[in-house]
Amino acid sequence: MRTTWTLMPARPTDPDAAELLWRYFEEIVRRYHRRPVRPGEVEGAMAELASGDLVPPTGLLLVA
Repeated sequence: MRTTWTLMPARPTDPDAAELLWRYFEEIVRRYHRRPVRPGEVEGAMAELASGDLVPPTGLLLVA
């Protein structure tokens, strides 16, 4: 069986991209701080690090 992937550019505010970024920040907390995410923690980190560098001309965010 062959798997096909579709890649498309996305803005960090697009629903699918925002969900992926939320999960990324959540994993950072769990993996590196070795604890569950606290309420509002991911949202706070996402607001502080708004991912503006993931849009042209400085970057590109691809969603598969």
